[in-house]
Amino acid sequence: MSTTQQGPPPEHERKGRFAQRYGESPLHLVGFALTFAVAGWAALQLADLRNAFTILVWFAGAILLHDLVLYPAYTALDRALQGAPFGINYVRVPAMLSGLLFLVWFPLILERSPGLYRSVTGVEPPDYLARWLLITAALFVGSLVVAALRRARQPRAGRAARAEDGV
Repeated sequence: MSTTQQGPPPEHERKGRFAQRYGESPLHLVGFALTFAVAGWAALQLADLRNAFTILVWFAGAILLHDLVLYPAYTALDRALQGAPFGINYVRVPAMLSGLLFLVWFPLILERSPGLYRSVTGVEPPDYLARWLLITAALFVGSLVVAALRRARQPRAGRAARAEDGV
C-alpha cells in the first residue's frame, strides 16, 4: 500500500511567480490600489481640497523619507541593540512613545507656529522642546528601572539560560 498523499498540491506550488514574490495574486494588488484610490478621492471630497497635487507630493515625500531614510536607520539601530544585556523592547517602547509624541506635537516642539499659538490661546507658548525632552528622558529612565528590577528578580540560572538563548 502506497503512502503518497492525494489532494491539492502544496500552497507554494499553486502560486505563480508574481504571487510568490508579492505574497498574493495580482488581483489582490489591483484591489488594494483601487481601494486606496477611492479612499483618497473620498478624503479629498470631504475636505473640499482643490489642490490635491500638493497633498500627493507631501505623501510621496513622507513615504520616501520613511522608506529610504528612517526605516534603514531604525532597523540598523535595532540590529545594533540586539546584543544589549537587556531586552530590546526596553529601548523600543520608550523610543516609539517619544517618537509618537514628537510626531503629534512637532510644530510646538520646534516652535513652528508660536504666533498662531499666541493668537489662539492669548498666552505665550511654553517651552515644549524642554518638556518633550524631559518626558523622553523619563520614559527611558522608567524603562531602565523596569529592566533592572526584572533582571534583579530573575534567578541566576534563568539569567544564564536567557543569555544563551539571546533573549
